[in-house]
Amino acid sequence: MTDKALAKIFKALGDETRLEIVRMLAGKERCVCAFLSTFSMTQPAISNHLRVLREAGIVQDSRDGRWIFYRLNPDAFAAVATLCQLPLSQPKIERIDPLTEPGACPKQKEESA
Repeated sequence: MTDKALAKIFKALGDETRLEIVRMLAGKERCVCAFLSTFSMTQPAISNHLRVLREAGIVQDSRDGRWIFYRLNPDAFAAVATLCQLPLSQPKIERIDPLTEPGACPKQKEESA
């Protein structure tokens, strides 16, 4: 998954309503009407949140007659899990020397005396 796609996932998850929708979809498929009793908002507003989640790749939808059911996309969460497993708490963290690492920091001019 690209960094752009991953950023879109995190941006979509940056909303409390969408986070709660994700929690409600864990292990389940639900239609829009299932969210109406939980949130004090209209069906079009919930549909908009689901659209944002779908466009970010977080949820998938399927039609069954007149109903559209939403479920979590496991690939999106696998990508997030991979990012979350980065080695952030190692016993010894490597410090990068800005003077020797290529492109780390621009070289500063020597000050004249």
